Amino acid sequence: MYLEETYGNLSLALKNISHDIRPIGIIKCRFSAVDVNIYGLLLLIFNARTKKMLRHAAVSGCTPEIFEVDINSRWFSFEKKLYSSRLKDGALREITQKIEQSVLLEIQREKADNFYACWNAGDGESIKVLLKDTIQEVITYDTGRKEDVYLEFNCQNLNLRQFKYLMDADRIDELPLHLEEEKTYSSLVVLDTELVRNASEEIKASLIEAGDAVYTKIIDERDIGIYLSYLLGGRKGDEMMPLSANVEDVKILNSNVEIVVRFGPGIIGRAIVDARKKVGIIKNKGVRSYKWFYFLIAAGGILMYYVIKGF
Repeated sequence: MYLEETYGNLSLALKNISHDIRPIGIIKCRFSAVDVNIYGLLLLIFNARTKKMLRHAAVSGCTPEIFEVDINSRWFSFEKKLYSSRLKDGALREITQKIEQSVLLEIQREKADNFYACWNAGDGESIKVLLKDTIQEVITYDTGRKEDVYLEFNCQNLNLRQFKYLMDADRIDELPLHLEEEKTYSSLVVLDTELVRNASEEIKASLIEAGDAVYTKIIDERDIGIYLSYLLGGRKGDEMMPLSANVEDVKILNSNVEIVVRFGPGIIGRAIVDARKKVGIIKNKGVRSYKWFYFLIAAGGILMYYVIKGF
């Protein structure tokens, strides 16, 4: 099958097999704009087969030590160092949030086809340019100066099992698929969250799936909630700011939907939303699971069977 799809090109066929067997893509970057004293990290984890972002995170700051983080380290160690950099003095939360959202919009909507086509073709250089240009545009807009961004880039493929079960002494446990018991939250910080509308893309809450990226606000008024909201860029003074976050889990609760999003290692948000309510989403150009469509086809097939059998 693979040779037929590539018209006998063995090298390309082997590459396609590799991507199908290992669909999880991981990109780790560190960047700097020395003239304006801005340094940062970026992590992207996605399923190249379904074209869905699984995790995305960034940090920017004015301390050069951020740039010293090793991009060749394992992704979960890199992710922990990225988030710990957000806690340090000199972190630039507004630029961090703008970089996260701009990169996500570029990859999942504006240039989704180009990004995933380049990834599947092994064209890392084009992806590097796309990320560099996006980050550079944010920094230029924020500082008012056209700055050339230097970016270092590391990427790898994993299969689903490697991504889910990769072990390390510093690894934080993965979020369970369903959060049905309070004890599930024992090692996690769970923040009260609400999903918000966005003028560009909106869908009903009942249509949201795990892997989608949504717009959220952290509404948790506990001290830990307010503190983490500031650190994540979800507050500016007393004003709550929208954050983009990846959906980890969705559960139907009668006329409502429980939606769990991930803000970072060990930090999740939980929102209970009316299933009919429209919420903002950063639309994926990937494959959505047309489960209701298939259900209707199956139901129609069963009905047809009994009609024919009756005759």
